[in-house]
Parts: sequence; C-alpha cells; structure tokens
Amino acid sequence: MTDVLWRPNQPQIVVSVPETLIGRKASRETTSHRQLAILRNQIKQQLQLDVEFVLIRDPLQQHIEAGLNALLQTRFADQVGAAYLSAQSDGTYDIWIEKTAEGVGDLALSPLISEALAEYLKLIGARIGVVRVIGAQTKAPSVPVILRAAKRLAPVEAGDLLESLVELGFIVPSTSWLESKLDTLRRRNLLIRLRTGRYVLSESGLSIVPHGRARHSSDVERALALGRARWQ
Repeated sequence: MTDVLWRPNQPQIVVSVPETLIGRKASRETTSHRQLAILRNQIKQQLQLDVEFVLIRDPLQQHIEAGLNALLQTRFADQVGAAYLSAQSDGTYDIWIEKTAEGVGDLALSPLISEALAEYLKLIGARIGVVRVIGAQTKAPSVPVILRAAKRLAPVEAGDLLESLVELGFIVPSTSWLESKLDTLRRRNLLIRLRTGRYVLSESGLSIVPHGRARHSSDVERALALGRARWQ
C-alpha cells in the first residue's frame, strides 16, 4: 500500500496498491486479489466504509513486458499472441503466454520459446517463476464470462472487475491481461469506456449476454448485485 485517500464527508476510502505486491497467494511480503476482496468485504461489514483498491503498475515492469512481447513477436509470431508478466516477491517473474489461433491446440511451450524466456529474463537479472499457457486448463475468464461480470457490476472499474472474477474462481493472469481484454472488447463495440474510467456494456454487448428471468440469468444476477450494493 503506497497511498490512502479518505474524504471525511464520504464513506469511501481509496487505497493505492502496487501490482508488484500482489502475488499468487498472500504472504508476509505480498497480498493477493482474493485477500483484497476479503478485506474490502470485512471493512464494509465492520466499519460501513466502501474501499476501492487502485492497482498501480510498475513502469519498469511495463517496459520489461513490452520488451518480452517484442522478442516473442519477432521470433515466434506464428505461435505466441501475447505475454504477460507478474512480478513475485522472491525476484522471479511468472509469465502467462497467450497463443495464436494457429498454436492454441497445443498448450505446451516449445523448448525454443522456453529457452528464449529464460534468456530474456537473465539479461535483466531476473529468473522465471511459473510459466502458464492461457487456455481452458488455466481457468482464465472467457469473453462471455468477462461480459457477464461487467454487466452485473456496471458501471465497473477494471480493478473491481478483476476482483469479482477472482472471487468467482477464475485465474486472471495480470492487470495488463484484463485491461488488454477490455480494450479489445471496446474496439469490438461490446463495451463502452466512460470518462470516469468505468465500463458498461454496449447494445451489441448486451445482445450476446444471456438474459431472462431464470434464477441464474445475468438480469437476475445484476438485480441481486444492485440490491446488495444498496443495503450493504
């Protein structure tokens, strides 16, 4: 935590958290997305205060991630679509690889790609932590899942959406991964980004999210979410 903003006339606290302090699980040095969600709920219940966690990306990590993507696109453009980094407290970097449509059938990384990842991080004095290929086995949220969650919470910020997806049991590779997905959905006219930075579904986005009066429909989920937000 680097900064806390509290307005006495408003029951809300804004907490800035460096993304480098969010690990795979909570420890003495790091927290986790699930822990932040639990903390938010506890503060709400015990102090009647709304807490908003703002994740701050490390500029150095952004440059390292950009360099890694440039390397992979130069050498393995036919296999790798994008790569996302998550710094860990022990100095290692977890790497999430998103394969291209052509290479998505095989979720295993080729030895050449694995070697390139290790060599790149060695150049900056870092080591590889866990390497995962994003696919069905990783439980990363699909486009319909992201849209359904966004509809339920709209208007929603990326950080709140990330925490909600984690609470639902999905694995979100990194903040940059989710932001990339949201930007893609915005360019496909499925999402609208408001001036406040929050997201809502467009008419096209609403048309592809299941709706109705069934117990598990997105409309019922949104109504329940609005009710909880009102009475918490």
